[in-house]
Amino acid sequence: MMKVRIIGTDGSEYKTTVLVDSGVSENFVDKAYAEASGIPMQQKATPRWVLTVDRSEVTSGPVTHNVQVHLTINHHEEDIRLTASQSEICQSS
Repeated sequence: MMKVRIIGTDGSEYKTTVLVDSGVSENFVDKAYAEASGIPMQQKATPRWVLTVDRSEVTSGPVTHNVQVHLTINHHEEDIRLTASQSEICQSS
C-alpha cells in the first residue's frame, strides 16, 4: 500500500492510499470511490469485459468508464488512465 496524490481532469486534488500490483495488465480505480470523491469519469466508446487470473469474466459486468488523472507517488509524477471498475475487481482478498 502506498500513499498517493491524484489530480482529476477538473483540477481537484485527492490524497488516497493505493495497492500496487505488478501482476495486473492495466490500472484500476474503484468506480464507487471515483463517484463518491467526485473524480470525473469518461465513458468508454465500447464497454468491455475484464478477465480474472483464471480467465473467467468478472461477475460485476463490463467496464464502462475510465478515469484520467495526474498521479504523484513521492517524486514520481505521470498522467495515467485508470479503468473504473466495480469493487469486485478492486478489492483484494
